[in-house]
Formats: sequence, C-alpha cells, structure tokens
Amino acid sequence: MVKEDKRGMNRHKWLSMHPEDYPMDAENQAARTQGWDDDGFRTLIAAVCLRACADYKKASVGKNVDGKPPDKVMEECRRFFQDDLFQFFVNRISVSEIERYIRATPEGFIHSIWHKNENEQVPVEID
Repeated sequence: MVKEDKRGMNRHKWLSMHPEDYPMDAENQAARTQGWDDDGFRTLIAAVCLRACADYKKASVGKNVDGKPPDKVMEECRRFFQDDLFQFFVNRISVSEIERYIRATPEGFIHSIWHKNENEQVPVEID
C-alpha cells in the first residue's frame, strides 16, 4: 500500500489508483535517466532553421510569408540567423554570407526540401 503523502498527488498514488498506467510510467522513468533524444532534438532544430531559410528566400523575391510583408520577414530571419541556435548549424558564418547563399539558391529549391520532408513524415502508431 502507498504511504500517505501530505503534498497531494504523486506518481505512486496515481499508479496505485491506475495500475494500467504502469507501462507508460516505466517508459517515462527510463526516458528521464537517458536524457534528451539528441538526434530528435537536432532534427527539430534543423527543421526550424530550414523553414527560416525558406521564408527568407520567399521574402527576398518580394513575396509575403504567412501574411507578413517581405521586409518584416527578412528582418525576423536576419535576427534568427544571428542567434546561437542557427549559428551552431552554420559554423558561425556571417549573416550577410548566409543571405548571399540563400539569395543565390534557385527560387523554390529550399521550399521543395521543406515541402518534401514535411510530406514524408509518417504518423506514429501508439500501442
């Protein structure tokens, strides 16, 4: 039996009332000892960076992005390109060089990478 806890509900109390949740609790506890899934985290951040590049390219040819005018989008992207998170992935190259590379990329190319990856995601089946 579970010892009375004055602080309220905790995982032990919950499991005593909902034994069907033991497998999920075991998985959660294992994840805590393993830490973050570095590959999954990197993939997520890379997708965010790719989206910023696609948005910048679209704005650089004078198109609105998600209803925002091109100049506003380009300024937001420049700030993001300066951020440590983005700079980590581009080995600290300058924002002006990043912009030059994106501008030199054929229109639709970056978006096609984004669109292809977005459409190839497979839904996860949960047991």
